[in-house]
Amino acid sequence: MAPLDLDRLQQQIRSENLSWRVRVVPDDEPHSLGFEPSVATQLAASEAVGATLLQALQLNPTALSRNRLLDPSVLAKFLRVQPRRFDWRDRGVIGAVTDQRWCGSCVSFATAGLVSAQAAIELGVHDLDLSEADQHFCSSHGAHCGGWNNHDSLDQVRQRGISTEASFPYMSAFDSPPQVTNPADPNSLWAAHCRAQRLRRAYSITNFTAHTGDDRKTYLSTVGPMICGFTVFEDFDVYAGGVFRHVTGKSRGGHAVLVVGYDDDRGCWICRNSWGTGFGGAAQPDGTGAGFFELGYGDSGIDGEAFFGCTGVVAPRPIDVRLLDLAKLKDIKVLQRPLPIPGPGPVEDFVLRPALLR
Repeated sequence: MAPLDLDRLQQQIRSENLSWRVRVVPDDEPHSLGFEPSVATQLAASEAVGATLLQALQLNPTALSRNRLLDPSVLAKFLRVQPRRFDWRDRGVIGAVTDQRWCGSCVSFATAGLVSAQAAIELGVHDLDLSEADQHFCSSHGAHCGGWNNHDSLDQVRQRGISTEASFPYMSAFDSPPQVTNPADPNSLWAAHCRAQRLRRAYSITNFTAHTGDDRKTYLSTVGPMICGFTVFEDFDVYAGGVFRHVTGKSRGGHAVLVVGYDDDRGCWICRNSWGTGFGGAAQPDGTGAGFFELGYGDSGIDGEAFFGCTGVVAPRPIDVRLLDLAKLKDIKVLQRPLPIPGPGPVEDFVLRPALLR
């Protein structure tokens, strides 16, 4: 694809009364994609469970109050009037911006970010760095850099969990230097390998749900962050802050990101990308840049599939270090007490169940 004329694009943005900005993208800043739609029947089932979850929250403020980072004194206000703006970064649960490099692993990056944020919300476990490599290359997805869908990615976390980054660092999944799968193709992705040493050090989830419409805002402001997919057009690649709305350029494919909040006054979703801290340029006062961006409501196909969230994060059981090679334990932190893992229960326990782990 021919590069966009940035001067002309900025003029088009102004002519349409938009406020986002553009920049020159360095050649060494890859913008890989990888989002694929979820199977319709699975998506519908997740949406049905999600509706039940939000209904349970509305009827059970006590369950909602289990969320450690929401002030109980304002919960009633949340239930009556949805806040016009909400951003989980303000509550210190969103991890650092990461970089998927030349690999279609955006879904796994979004999923890992979601689970780590929810662990901070429900368990008080902050700065949890989970392994995108374990999630993408050692799960049912397979050891390759092809795309994935949000439903199946979260279902794998529910079934097998996701290990810590220290046990399987992302770049160790590739050769050094990384090799491409097709040297004759200039757009070829990296060849990947499953090289995990999990040691059962994996965080899992009890449930995941899907939500559409304003239910997405209700979920974001009461339960936690979400993940979504949208269409990346050529003009998104040169984004440099503000509320993005597609103006020109061809579609490059689907992309999954972590949704950390929303802003009704600016008419946008607030998102964390997985293209490194250089994406969007330097950090801006409005919170965009340095890997974060705002995407206008309804733009770039963001309403094409429901947003997903997860609840009931389950921490790993304590490990008897006498049975393991101590050289492999660099990623294991000593737990203060045994953590009982809850069994299956009614849908009303979506938010109550994590309290058992405290």
